[in-house]
Amino acid sequence: MAKSSHDRWIDYCQSGKFRGYDEDGKKLFLAGARRAANLINKALDLGADVRVCRGGVAVSGEVDLHGDDIYLSLGLGCGPDLQVLIRRCNGRKNSTGGPNNWARWEDLRGLERGEARILDIIRALRR
Repeated sequence: MAKSSHDRWIDYCQSGKFRGYDEDGKKLFLAGARRAANLINKALDLGADVRVCRGGVAVSGEVDLHGDDIYLSLGLGCGPDLQVLIRRCNGRKNSTGGPNNWARWEDLRGLERGEARILDIIRALRR
């Protein structure tokens, strides 16, 4: 079975291939991260804001999903594995409400089918 574009994006994120000053890599990452955040938003009916921060030329940038009770950030900053930050928050003006929880890129697989582990992680945090 051929991999979906979403799975190919996850493979890219895990590969560690992104290097600073790579505009094409940055565009690829941010487009995929925005799509992933929007899929999470829709699957969990969060009604959250999705924001893209391009950052400077030396970084990948990041995509944030900020809802009333969940804050999620996707970035390629600290290595290829733990790059999905999730925490509870108290409203959309607060992004530091709860402790950091980290997910792996692998936890995003199946997102386009509503079957990704990240959805269960977020549901558990919202309880």
